[in-house]
Amino acid sequence: MDIQHLIYAVEVHHCGSITKAAQNLFVAQPNLSNAIKELEEELGISIFRRNSRGVETTKEGAEFLQYAQGIIERFNVMKQRYVKQKTDGVSLQITTMRSSLILEKIVTYINDMLEKGQAVKMHFKEATNLDVINDVVSNQADIGIVRANSVNFDYYKQVAESKQLLLQPLPSDCYMILMSHTHPLANESVITPDMLSPYLEVIHGDFEMPWYPYFSNVHGPSPTGIHSRSYLNVYDRGTLLEAVSSIHGAYTWTTSGAPKVLEGHGLISKYCQNYILEGKEAIVYKPTAVMRKEIMDVITYLNTYR
Repeated sequence: MDIQHLIYAVEVHHCGSITKAAQNLFVAQPNLSNAIKELEEELGISIFRRNSRGVETTKEGAEFLQYAQGIIERFNVMKQRYVKQKTDGVSLQITTMRSSLILEKIVTYINDMLEKGQAVKMHFKEATNLDVINDVVSNQADIGIVRANSVNFDYYKQVAESKQLLLQPLPSDCYMILMSHTHPLANESVITPDMLSPYLEVIHGDFEMPWYPYFSNVHGPSPTGIHSRSYLNVYDRGTLLEAVSSIHGAYTWTTSGAPKVLEGHGLISKYCQNYILEGKEAIVYKPTAVMRKEIMDVITYLNTYR
């Protein structure tokens, strides 16, 4: 007995005729009759009683067909959900640490999929690193991308691993100073940490202070450990970019940003002399994610993107 036998039996019941059911199902009448006979022999009951007008459903057959109808409906729902998803394209939920460069990578990936004629059904969310990890743990995200400086990155790595998540490292980058092209230091050939002290630092206010047992080196308000006399905490990437571009003398620390985004806000990036801090990124996902091809495809894509 398989799903096709059930579909045959239900159609015969609805038609009250094997001949009519065979026409609707586009199968030969003898084949349909044999299939119904095989099903009845396997079940040990008579589903239909033959008469001069066609067939009528027996009491036992009616009870069986109620179950059969439910199975067919569930089968169709399952087929629509999973087979359609497989043939129509990419369906993903991604949560990442806030980053214009990460967004640029995702946009490029989406464009590539659309150019290949694939449909894209994606939920993209920017959040804090701990929220990224928690979304993957709770299945709110298929994959996450954590992003932190080299001092703090191991903390998030250990948190993710403590929750049985896998991490796929992405290429690292050096931290730089992001500032307006009109900033007083914009034309300086050399910038040192001391030169930044008088100016306002813009910081993601939701920076998650690492805690024991994973981390013992606590910096304070700025995740970089370099503190200006003034600082502004903000809570989304758009506000951070507007603040750095609009507040006189404002700056922020960052790794590489998307060139179009920086240009659109009139921002430039400069290295800080005698201060090397590496930015690290990693894709976070559950071990079971390897079962879905589109998840592994996007992981491979992000890992090879330059």
